Amino acid sequence: MMRKFSLSVILGCVITFAYGQKWQILDPLPQVNNLNCIKFVDFNTGYAVGDNGTILKTISSGELWVVMSTSSSDNFNSIFTVNTNTWFIVGDSGRILRTTHGISGLTVQNSRTTNNLSSVYFCFAQGGTSLGCAVGDQGTILTTMDGGQNWTSQSSGTTMWLHSVYFISVDTGFVVGDVGTILTTTNGGSNWTNLVSGTSYNLTSVNFTNSFIGYVVGDYGTIINTTDGGINWTEQNSGVTSLLRSVCFISSNAGYAVGDYNTNTNSATILRTSNGGTTWSSQNADALNVLNSVCFTNRSEGFAVGSNGVVLRSVNTGGQSGKGGSHSHKL
Repeated sequence: MMRKFSLSVILGCVITFAYGQKWQILDPLPQVNNLNCIKFVDFNTGYAVGDNGTILKTISSGELWVVMSTSSSDNFNSIFTVNTNTWFIVGDSGRILRTTHGISGLTVQNSRTTNNLSSVYFCFAQGGTSLGCAVGDQGTILTTMDGGQNWTSQSSGTTMWLHSVYFISVDTGFVVGDVGTILTTTNGGSNWTNLVSGTSYNLTSVNFTNSFIGYVVGDYGTIINTTDGGINWTEQNSGVTSLLRSVCFISSNAGYAVGDYNTNTNSATILRTSNGGTTWSSQNADALNVLNSVCFTNRSEGFAVGSNGVVLRSVNTGGQSGKGGSHSHKL
């Protein structure tokens, strides 16, 4: 999740957009705490994290959600899933959690900061080399090269709240934040350079589809993209003025963005493009909630999570019906 504004890192996979797609609330809701991030490991297995120590898990592609007990009151803002057993969570007050054995092996790591952390991302290279990066308030950037055992604070050159991080290799990554901030590194996070974004609006989420093509969303319906690896950024017309909180692109052409209330549809904001952002269209959603995160599990099934524990699932109303209501258990 990104910073909680006054108005209230995504699985990449190949999808095609179905005609007549709609988003429906899973009912009953697994729980009522705000959900800030959702990620899927594979078609069946996914996790969502949120406020007051909330961790949800599904092994049935969203049909059944398990509320995982953590005995924590921390707000969890972002999760990165390596596989079904190994994942990292970051949250408020510098909280970093790691597990290699599911919920039973969840341990607190020493982040060496008390600043709120908004986003976490890991990148892996051949030979087992890995890089982890977490970002947050006061320009905080942390990196790890040993699977999270040790975290090192890096100089970001800014005190802006950083909301989202994305790496396209163990060397090259991007971070976005308040007042149009876009930072990039080409040496694994040791040094960061400020890029010219062309906007002064707060930026909340970044996603790259390859080394050159990337997308960033933010306040007042802001969507900007680059086709040259971040050197130049071009504004796209989202057609909305609401805060966009998450972007999920799974090719250079196909993507989604979600966010706050959309006055055009009188529902939560869900935008879709099939032409690289040249045009964006609003999709119907059975929710008025703020949506903080979006991801897809296969060609036609996507999920979005947000305020008051809402979980939305996409439904292809052009012939492929959605599944039934969700159920939840607590461990």
